[in-house]
Amino acid sequence: MANPDGEQSSAPTAHTIFTFKVSDCFKGDCSLGSIVEVSQLGGVLDGVTYVLAGADKFAVGGRYLLFLGTFSGHPAVALNLTQGAYLGDPDGAGDYSSAVPGSDWKIWAAEFVDTFGS
Repeated sequence: MANPDGEQSSAPTAHTIFTFKVSDCFKGDCSLGSIVEVSQLGGVLDGVTYVLAGADKFAVGGRYLLFLGTFSGHPAVALNLTQGAYLGDPDGAGDYSSAVPGSDWKIWAAEFVDTFGS
């Protein structure tokens, strides 16, 4: 991990890799049924549990609307802690709520349709 002053830090960085099956693809290079690995900061490293404040672990079996960045040879990452992952099932108004507990971020149904067309 590089510090802004250029010196190298020896601090450990724990990541958890989650595996998702694509059920819908609204934009980007993805295909239905494909498997996508998503990396998230935090996890267990050398017996120590690291937790990133403001991040929520994805629930096993959960459905999510993800905005991902991809890098050749590495798992994808959510583009932003609070704006990169939403609960995959919209609420009664058709809005998607942030996957981060306590966050009031939403994607409104009309905005979603205007942007992605469905």
